[in-house]
Amino acid sequence: MGQIEYIIHGKKVIHDGQECGIYKQKDAFGQDYATMDIGLLINNINSMPKDQAIPAVTQLRDMAVQQAKWTQTPHNLGYPILVGGPERTPIDKVRTYLQNTETVTNQILNALQGN
Repeated sequence: MGQIEYIIHGKKVIHDGQECGIYKQKDAFGQDYATMDIGLLINNINSMPKDQAIPAVTQLRDMAVQQAKWTQTPHNLGYPILVGGPERTPIDKVRTYLQNTETVTNQILNALQGN
């Protein structure tokens, strides 16, 4: 996938087109990995004042950084009592995507902060 140019509050950001995402609450049993729609993220950021967008993007970045450090895939809430249940996307399969999320959110924060 090629590079994509986005404008964030008047500043240009280039995204390399690599997949981004984070683990999010999937159901009552726990979290699973979800791919992030960068275009939708940018639209949401542009619809917010900068003073609201910066903490929101910082929180997203911090979540991705923390999740990329995980050594195990999150278990469902009933584990190990509940046998079976929904399978979770293995952390080792998506760690790079979490790191991509950190990269793109850092680029967004730089644009929001005027860098």
